[in-house]
Amino acid sequence: MKLLEVKNLTKRFGEFTAVNNVTLSLEEGEITSIIGPNGAGKTTFLRLLSGELAPTEGEIIFKGEDITRCSFFKTAIRGISRCFQVPFVFDSLSVIDNLKVAGRVNNLEKTVLNEKCEELLERVGMLSQKNKKLGELAHGGKRILELCMSFIQEHDLLLSDEIVAGLTESEVTLVDELIKERAKSCTPLVVEHRLEFVFGLSDRVITMHNGEIIADGSPEEIKNSEKVRKAYYGE
Repeated sequence: MKLLEVKNLTKRFGEFTAVNNVTLSLEEGEITSIIGPNGAGKTTFLRLLSGELAPTEGEIIFKGEDITRCSFFKTAIRGISRCFQVPFVFDSLSVIDNLKVAGRVNNLEKTVLNEKCEELLERVGMLSQKNKKLGELAHGGKRILELCMSFIQEHDLLLSDEIVAGLTESEVTLVDELIKERAKSCTPLVVEHRLEFVFGLSDRVITMHNGEIIADGSPEEIKNSEKVRKAYYGE
């Protein structure tokens, strides 16, 4: 069974069509990235999958269940986690309390949750900062923590939107490692502008342009695609 199946998904805002008749499926454990020029419909597509937006037409099937009209909260309960373009964290809480808030969806016993949070913070080199308020961290630290928050929830599908934007090279390397580790138990779907990062991370790359899928293949196939070059650079 496919983890995710999207059939003829369309989203219109008035006369503007942001996502146009998109059909695709995702296999469990496969790292898939979506690329495309600005305005291609990538973020809108993720928002449809996560329940932030309702589609105008089409279907979304997740683990065999129709979630087309499910809210953001209901998709999260069913196993879809989301990392946003702007870090979705709580600046007034400490680093570890942010993780605990995210981890409560699993109904873990308090001691077990605390151990998991500390193990994850140690993995990303942030254990010594666990009691710092989020507002004291730099942008990169917040991005890494947001990714950790999605990991602690142990969901089946991770939707990541430009997670490495504004990160240093060492932070980008860490994110690459973390997503590859997470793919052993979760299926990542990554929207990203940094093409070198995408091609090094992904098993499969999908290119969107004007709300439609124009190319779908291996990183090497997408690198060599004339359609993709034209979408980015014109004739």
